[in-house]
Amino acid sequence: TTSKNLKYYSEILSEYSFYRIHSATLINLMYLRKFSKSIGGYVIMEDGSELSVSKNRKNGLLEALSLNS
Repeated sequence: TTSKNLKYYSEILSEYSFYRIHSATLINLMYLRKFSKSIGGYVIMEDGSELSVSKNRKNGLLEALSLNS
């Protein structure tokens, strides 16, 4: 349990390949398997989970992925 909000952790972890894809979702880009632009955009993680990407954060995610490559 923590009293900090997700923005706090997002800022701290951004230098460790974490990216906030939605208001309540922070992912580690090292475990991202695939990004799909269909249906508004979603990611598939290594464990097979599918997570939606916010419209406002899609371009930032694409930029973060190009920097991580």
